[in-house]
Formats: sequence, C-alpha cells, structure tokens
Amino acid sequence: MRLITLAFILMILGSSAEKGGTARNVAEAKKSSNVIKLQQPTLHKIWAFKEIKPVKNGVSTMFNVPKITMMDFRERDSLKYEINDSIQAIHYEVENNRIKFRQEGILIPVSYRIEKLTKKTLELILVIDYAKGDDKKQGDLVKLIFNQMEK
Repeated sequence: MRLITLAFILMILGSSAEKGGTARNVAEAKKSSNVIKLQQPTLHKIWAFKEIKPVKNGVSTMFNVPKITMMDFRERDSLKYEINDSIQAIHYEVENNRIKFRQEGILIPVSYRIEKLTKKTLELILVIDYAKGDDKKQGDLVKLIFNQMEK
C-alpha cells in the first residue's frame, strides 16, 4: 500500500510540475495547516502558579484555597500538582471546558472551568458544587492564573 501511495504521489508531482505545480501548492497548503495544528494551545503541559484573583459575583463563602504552585497535565488522566512543597496526584477528565476530578471513583465537588488557554497562559476558575442536606455551596470561587513552566 505504501509503495502504491508513494508511486501515486511521485506521479502527481511529476505531472503537476508540467502543469504549473498544483501538487506543490497542495503540499504547501498541507504543510501550513500542520503548522497551525502544532501551534494550537494545549492544556497538556506543566503550568507554574502566577496569581490568584477574586471573581465577580463569586460565591461568598469561607473556603480555604490552598496555593498550588505547579500543575502537570502532561498525562491525559492523572494530574500531578505541587502543594505545600509536596507532589500529589489526582485523576481528572476534561469535559465541556471543565476539568473534573475523581478520587477512588468519587467525583470531587470542586472543578476548574477553563477561562483562558493560550500557549503561555492558563486561567482557571475554581468552581464549587457542594450539596449535603440543606448545606449548599455552588458557584465560582476564585480565578487562578498559571504560566507555562519554562523548560
């Protein structure tokens, strides 16, 4: 199959050189689309904590937000993070622009909503969705801003 494909490509390149180089144009277009794909921002890298900000209309509750100094999303299902000089891990999944966590099969009542993702910056809104009896806390807590960790 590869030989046929390679032979077919060579045949197209040979014939298109005579017809004004259309195969070369197609190859250049594919190359440029690959460059665009490579430049897409991705969550799956190491992020270093930059700052924390309040959120407009956030949930007013006494909630201790521990300072996470580093988050490593390179694995597609296990987040490693540094908190209080200790590396810990938790299972996560990304669904509808939201990072949800599970520990031993139990869904954790906090998640991150991805507010902004660029090649160098990750902005997350910490969201709480806690309900136990009459005690309910739901909504945005704070914005956490991270920068891509330099290699």
